[in-house]
Amino acid sequence: KVSHGTVFVHFATRDELVEAVIDNFGRRLSAELNSKLNHKTLKDLLLTHLSVLAEFEDFYLRLISESQFLSPKIRSLLYSMNSALSYKFFEAAKSNIKNHEIKKIDQVTFFATWMALLHHNIMNRDLFSETTPILKYKSDSILNHFLLLIKT
Repeated sequence: KVSHGTVFVHFATRDELVEAVIDNFGRRLSAELNSKLNHKTLKDLLLTHLSVLAEFEDFYLRLISESQFLSPKIRSLLYSMNSALSYKFFEAAKSNIKNHEIKKIDQVTFFATWMALLHHNIMNRDLFSETTPILKYKSDSILNHFLLLIKT
């Protein structure tokens, strides 16, 4: 609810604005996930991820739908953030894999499955929910769907 002129007093270009929002999103996500690392269950981390994404859902929808048109610097920021998420989530999943509670899958497949499910639901949220943003109302369903996919 700020005029375009006011926004561009602080940000010279659209890319600078997008970088600032992604940076804010990344810091918020990182802080929330780090607060959960003591509990470190996979379910806790995934629920935290859903919670932060729900807070930024409209922005995140635009981000994933327009990602191929973003500058290389912004895409690099996203790849770095996702790489860190992938590592944290897979580290939390290792004990579940070791205990044969979830399938023995590699980190890339594990994270790609999670992100594909999230992105599919967010991109098609008008089909899956009468209310948007979808993540505020369907997080448990999305998480349970993912856990069902990876369960042994």
